[in-house]
Amino acid sequence: MMMMMMMIMIMMIMMGMITMMKTMKVMVMTIVMMMMMMMMMMIMMIMMTIVMMMMMMMMMMMALCPTSRNPTPKYSLLNIHDDDDDDDDDDDDDDDNDDYDDYSDDDDDDDNDDDDDDGDDTDDDNAAAAAAADDDDDDGDDDGDDDDDNDDDDDDDDDDNDSIGDI
Repeated sequence: MMMMMMMIMIMMIMMGMITMMKTMKVMVMTIVMMMMMMMMMMIMMIMMTIVMMMMMMMMMMMALCPTSRNPTPKYSLLNIHDDDDDDDDDDDDDDDNDDYDDYSDDDDDDDNDDDDDDGDDTDDDNAAAAAAADDDDDDGDDDGDDDDDNDDDDDDDDDDNDSIGDI
C-alpha cells in the first residue's frame, strides 16, 4: 500500500510539472481533475480496507464472545463443550434408555412367566419319568439275579485260575 501511494505521488508530481510547462487551461483542469479522482479513489480504497478489517474484527469478537441477547449462543467457539447442552443431551439419552428398559423388561417378564409355566409342565414330566424309573428299579431286582449269575461266573473263573496255577 505504501509503495502504491509513493508511485501515485510521483505520478502526480510529474503530471503537475507537465501542466506547469503547458499554458493551456483545459489540460490543467483535466489533469487536476484526474489527480483529484486518483486521490479520492485511494482514500476510498484505504477507507474500505479499514472498514473491512473492522468488520472482520467485529465478526470474530461476536463469534468468540457471547452477546447480551443470547448469553450462551449455540454455535459460539467458546461454548463448544457447553455443560448445559451436554446435560440436555444426557437427559434425552436417559429418556430413550428408560423407554427401552421398560419395554424390554415387560416383554422379558411375560416371556419368563410363560417359561415358568412350561417349567411346571416339565416338572410333571420329571415326576412321570421318576415313576418310570421306579418301575425300572423293580426290573432291577431281576438284574440282581443277573448279579448272582455273575457271581457264579466269577467263582468259576476263580476256580479255573486256581487250576491253571496248580499246573
